[in-house]
Amino acid sequence: MGQTNYHYGGFIDEVRISKTNRNASWINTCYNTIINTSTFISVGEEDFNTNTYVNPISITPVTYMPFEITSTGSNFLDNISLWYRYSTDNSSWDGWTSYGADDTTPWNWSFNFNNGTGYYQYYSIGNKSGHANETAPINPDNDTYCYFNESMNAIPIISLQYPSPNGVTGIGTQTKCKIWANDTEGDSLTVYWYENTTGGWVLRNKNSSVTANTTVSYTFSEFNEFSNIYWWKVAVNDTEDNASSVFSFTTESMNTYVNMISPYNVSSNPYTITATGQSEIDEVTLYYRWVKNNEKSIFEGFESGTMNSSLWDVYSDSNGLIEFDTCHHPDYLAHSGSNSCSMAAIVNGTYAGNELYTIFNFSGITDIQIDFWHAQNNDESEPTVSSSWTGHQPYDAVSFTNDGTTWYELFDTETTPDLNDNTESEDWEHFTYTISDHSSFNSNANSSFSIKFQQYDNYIYISDGRFWDDIYINFTHLDSEYSEWIKWENASNPDTGSPWSWDFNFPNGTGYYEFYSIGNTSGLPNESAPSLMDASCYFITHPPRINSFDLLIDGESRLNNDSIDVNNEYVLSVNLTDEDGWESIDYVDVEAWYDNGDESNSYNQTLGGNMNMLLRYKNTSGTASYDLLWPDDEVELVSINCSEMIVNDTTRIINFSFIPKSQIRWAPGDGSWDDTYNETNDLNSWNVKVTAVDASSQSVSNISEYGVYKYTNFSVDKNFIEVSAAPFFWGTSSKVNVNYSVNYDYNVSVYFEGNLSNSTLNENISIKNNTKLLASAFSGDDIITDQLFEGVGVDNSVDIFNDSGFFPKNNTSQIVSIQFSVFVPLGTMSGVYSSKIAVTVKHDT
Repeated sequence: MGQTNYHYGGFIDEVRISKTNRNASWINTCYNTIINTSTFISVGEEDFNTNTYVNPISITPVTYMPFEITSTGSNFLDNISLWYRYSTDNSSWDGWTSYGADDTTPWNWSFNFNNGTGYYQYYSIGNKSGHANETAPINPDNDTYCYFNESMNAIPIISLQYPSPNGVTGIGTQTKCKIWANDTEGDSLTVYWYENTTGGWVLRNKNSSVTANTTVSYTFSEFNEFSNIYWWKVAVNDTEDNASSVFSFTTESMNTYVNMISPYNVSSNPYTITATGQSEIDEVTLYYRWVKNNEKSIFEGFESGTMNSSLWDVYSDSNGLIEFDTCHHPDYLAHSGSNSCSMAAIVNGTYAGNELYTIFNFSGITDIQIDFWHAQNNDESEPTVSSSWTGHQPYDAVSFTNDGTTWYELFDTETTPDLNDNTESEDWEHFTYTISDHSSFNSNANSSFSIKFQQYDNYIYISDGRFWDDIYINFTHLDSEYSEWIKWENASNPDTGSPWSWDFNFPNGTGYYEFYSIGNTSGLPNESAPSLMDASCYFITHPPRINSFDLLIDGESRLNNDSIDVNNEYVLSVNLTDEDGWESIDYVDVEAWYDNGDESNSYNQTLGGNMNMLLRYKNTSGTASYDLLWPDDEVELVSINCSEMIVNDTTRIINFSFIPKSQIRWAPGDGSWDDTYNETNDLNSWNVKVTAVDASSQSVSNISEYGVYKYTNFSVDKNFIEVSAAPFFWGTSSKVNVNYSVNYDYNVSVYFEGNLSNSTLNENISIKNNTKLLASAFSGDDIITDQLFEGVGVDNSVDIFNDSGFFPKNNTSQIVSIQFSVFVPLGTMSGVYSSKIAVTVKHDT
């Protein structure tokens, strides 16, 4: 007391103030007189209260027996006796008669109305051993009364159970209506249910043989509209009498919202977004907007447990405390998640000021909205917030500044609910404000613009404190790439069945997304769009990563000089990772092309089935597939041998199995192979590029190169010719077809292995000067005029292709037809003359 302060833990029970100095004995005597009964002095017999009364009887008339009569009196009584008297006319009464005593609580009797139909009055007498009995009442001379007539019917009683109380609002559509159907005589009941949506009462349901004193319910299918008042009536009949009651309620408004997305950073694509809404809604449509950079929306949920120093700064005086971890009230952690921003004092009894304010650069901002949740705990009223101020003021408020000096009030948070009311839905209050609509807002904002949350009080957490959570700051930036609110275009939107959800694919790629939902029921207006979003997230994806790839045969690498043989099966193996999960991978493409001596060439720059190849692994449908996109038949994809090996959730090895056919372009390389990783620097080779593309259209590519060996092959449908002609005439052979494959420029020639002969006649015709290769046999070769053979053997070969034997860009083989004409000299006998031919196909040097 006085000028000295002492602090004690505990509770104050009693305070007395005296202007006279009192010693300890006086204080103890006063205290004991009131509290310590052991110090009392007893004089005479202690008084005892024997007063009792019969409780009022609410049912009239009473139509059944026995009927329970109850009395109120002290539990310490030995017994209570019930007295009654009877009258036929409620005027002249018989004398009082004892009905008996009850010696245990609760005090009650099963009364049988011994005098039959008539009026009955009652009182009770309390008895306690050693004490005088209670005296009978005098004025009035009874405690209660009733009328009994067993021949009369007790009318049923209807009590509303739900929706309650009558006229209540915010009730769901097609809710179950409930009443308590009571009949004191226990009669079997019939319950009738009516509604008047058509303008008059219409019977919709009947419950027969209902047991008395039970709950009866019915759901009106007609009560199916939101924000509507519905009237309903119940009639209860016990075969003799009817009772009816009319009730009403107002249905809730149509309301949907996209559920909070947690964690805020999302990398999975697609990502399942859910919404909450009444199941009676026909469909719910998802809307979104997007901004590429963080120049459209800021969200702070304090889930990191620390202050985001790129967005916030704080001020506290010497007794102030601001924390960002678990809310320090014992019953509530945060509005959502686990953490919030908490403000309180450090030492009880001393006032403290705390401020949390933005340091984000709002330069160029034109429109700003703020949306947040706030709660307080016993935070006493502080000075009324001014419309504007400078410096640190003792306010509980939210404000903004244009210049960093003068602050303008947005909210005075004095009136927010108290956490101690133990009603969770009311503990956190939702605030929204369009700051750019404030008369003092300067547009466009500059780097000095800031928003501040502040608290002023004098006790620690639990005793006092303010709490902030789920702060959204939405704004428009003149230089930001963004989209306005649009309906998400997808076959699943709107969702036509509860529970409401969408597999959202983030169509704008990396950036900040906000969402809201709109409910719709046929025949009713659509739900209105909210002033702000329901939920938001930041979508960021990691581009795929090619760990390695190789061209293999029997497990050996062929990414080196001059190493591929056509018509052999090879495996191009790609080891690939996507940190967003394998489901994020859409495609893996393998492009291969002959560089034609120039590294600036690219796939299909020079078309040709023997110059280019494109293989694709497709993962967009949930079932992987392998495809040969180019060419059509110059390469074979061996689908049965294509495979993928799962390494883990993010990494797989994709194996493409393929066969390069006969005429895939020869690639000798430049003679000095450079195996530098992810480079193409060896001319006259095949370049190969592996590209992985994810669902967000992010891609990564790796390149390498390999060589291809020369290849030549051919076949003829016969290796000889036969000619028949008369002497001194020319005879023509049938055509010989040559089928050949080459993978570079080439030469095709033919020669005779020996002279023409007829073994039967034992006659010969010399090839020299008697045999010609006909130009008319094939139009696409180099034979312009008939070519005369000068003899037999390879040295006397005639070229079929020489200057025009260019590398075939397409197809796996070619056919050329050759035909011969033979002169039969005079003096040679007529007959069939034949000779073997030889065809050579070789690469140009």
